[in-house]
Amino acid sequence: MTTPIPLPPFEPYTYYQVTARDITPECVNYKNEFTLPSFYSNAGWGTAECGMCGKSMEILTSQILDPQPGEE
Repeated sequence: MTTPIPLPPFEPYTYYQVTARDITPECVNYKNEFTLPSFYSNAGWGTAECGMCGKSMEILTSQILDPQPGEE
């Protein structure tokens, strides 16, 4: 398994679109990648959880939403 490149820290209280991968071998979603269109970084951090097993997923990419929700 390769070591993921660390993402830069998230800006606090900001919405992102992220891509995440399930990393739990026992889960039916193992190694599947998901796009999360509205990911909120609370105080500069956040986690993506699998909807099937409830475990944390690895965040692969992130992009700040522009405009932010509620700014339109």
